[in-house]
Amino acid sequence: MPKNKELDNFSPLQLVQIFDDRGNNIYLSTRRNYGAISANTTISGNGNTIFTFIPNSIGLNTSGNLIQFWDGTAAGLDATNSIDGFALG
Repeated sequence: MPKNKELDNFSPLQLVQIFDDRGNNIYLSTRRNYGAISANTTISGNGNTIFTFIPNSIGLNTSGNLIQFWDGTAAGLDATNSIDGFALG
């Protein structure tokens, strides 16, 4: 399997959950603060945020947009309560 350099860049963030909604949207959460730039957006958050990658294309030249899906801070979680798993459905 080829190595994905973009995903390798997430390693320091400690991805804790990746969820595919079968509609090709990918939901992610990290243990640490993050900042990411996609085709049309820049997002940032912390360990209690879920963000979504919405692909335009998948494959050798994967591209798409990132959006913040759920903000745990706004829902009352503090920085010591990072998300360690989630399910949507």
